Amino acid sequence: MRNRAASYYLVMILALSCLGWDYSAARKNREGNELYRKGEYEEALKKYSDALTEAPEKKELYFNIGDTLYKQGKFKDAADLYGKSSLTDVDQQAKVFYNIGNSKFQMEKASPGEDQLKDAAADYVRSLQMNPADKDAKHNLEFVLREIKKIEQKKEEKKENQQQKKEEQQKKEEQEKKDEQQKKEEQQKKEEQQKKGEQEKKDEQQKKEEQQKKEEQQKKEEQEKKDEQQKKEEQQKKEEQQKKGEQEKKEGQQAKEEQSQQTPVGEKELSEQEAKDLVRKFEREQRDLSHFIETQITPMPGKVDKDW
Repeated sequence: MRNRAASYYLVMILALSCLGWDYSAARKNREGNELYRKGEYEEALKKYSDALTEAPEKKELYFNIGDTLYKQGKFKDAADLYGKSSLTDVDQQAKVFYNIGNSKFQMEKASPGEDQLKDAAADYVRSLQMNPADKDAKHNLEFVLREIKKIEQKKEEKKENQQQKKEEQQKKEEQEKKDEQQKKEEQQKKEEQQKKGEQEKKDEQQKKEEQQKKEEQQKKEEQEKKDEQQKKEEQQKKEEQQKKGEQEKKEGQQAKEEQSQQTPVGEKELSEQEAKDLVRKFEREQRDLSHFIETQITPMPGKVDKDW
């Protein structure tokens, strides 16, 4: 980027008397030019401003003030003053647009913006239209166009990055949503599995209780059956005992009757107790006799001769 100050002040100064400048205004303008060349921009600005007060119709003073403001870094004010110069000479007007373009470029550097660069490029184009041989204007135009292209590329890259970031964020959200859904399904599956396990455990416990109840019922029935059988046996034993008692009583009665029949006439009749005692004695004797007979007929070990 080439910054070029207006270098034709001396030519303008020499021509001032011919252009009808007021002497006081022309003197202050010359003094301002000297201060400008020395770099004393604040003092030069005062001289130019005083001259403009005395000769407001002189558009050249707007240009000189614009140059001074540019040197002070007041690029927006400089561009405004350049615009007010409205010089009629084509070569001078080309320099005006060139300096306006430089001011806008500097404004863009202070506060980056693609629009200001485009405005600067438009001013360089106007300058070249009036002076196609101006190499500085051509160089600056090419430089600004490259900067605009870089900005556009950066904007495109930023846009792509934003789109990519947006897509990544969307993917991330979708993945988080998917993970959340999966987590929810796993939790639901876990709860269902837990419920199933609890139900199976409950069913197993119920089955166990039913089996235990069944076994207890079976044991109870077996015990009742056993008790019934025992009761039946006891009843049967009781009945047998009763029959036996009745039989003994009957036999005792019969023995008594037989004894009564064998008692000689005139003998004393036995009492009931004596009769019972006699019957028991008879039964004992019968048992003893039976044992004796069984003992006598028990085969002896050894050889036995056949008798036929």
